[in-house]
Amino acid sequence: MKHLTAHLPGSPGIYVVLNVRDGRRMVGVTKNVRKRADVHFGQIKAGKCQNRLLRRAAELGSVDDFQVFCVQEIDGNLRRAQRAMLEYAWAVRLRSCREDTGYNLAAGPHWTPGARFRVTEERMETFGRYMPLPHVDHWAPINEELLASWCPGVPPKPHVPIGRM
Repeated sequence: MKHLTAHLPGSPGIYVVLNVRDGRRMVGVTKNVRKRADVHFGQIKAGKCQNRLLRRAAELGSVDDFQVFCVQEIDGNLRRAQRAMLEYAWAVRLRSCREDTGYNLAAGPHWTPGARFRVTEERMETFGRYMPLPHVDHWAPINEELLASWCPGVPPKPHVPIGRM
């Protein structure tokens, strides 16, 4: 995997994990872009990505479908909130927090409707409110309009209009 990350800086930055097969992407921020990319490739190869949408895409494809790019090197002395705001701005700009174009489940404090739905479902399962059907993949991409139609009369929680900067 080292050959896939040799071009990346060993400094703090904003990075993008790109699935070249379908164009979907995930934006992240880290103190060492090269090391974080190595971690991502290791997780993808092992099928143990923390991000479940990314894990599902890796299961459907291979590690060769993914590339990592550094989109902005940042000052290592930036505070956590400042780094988070830069990550948020790139996630909005690259539309990585829309389920049809990306893997980020949130942009800053704003979760995608699909992510909110999944967390609610997981909590209901955890507390024994119901058992999921074994053939249902909760981590398949969810169309936001379809999700809204499942809950008529319940307005979706406001979220940032992604891609309109």
